[in-house]
Amino acid sequence: MVDSWLKVVVASCCLISILILNCS
Repeated sequence: MVDSWLKVVVASCCLISILILNCS
């Protein structure tokens, strides 16, 4: 349970980082 939730958080962080890099 914790592992799957952690994967979702990591994936979200990666997506946000990519969006920030693309915008900047």
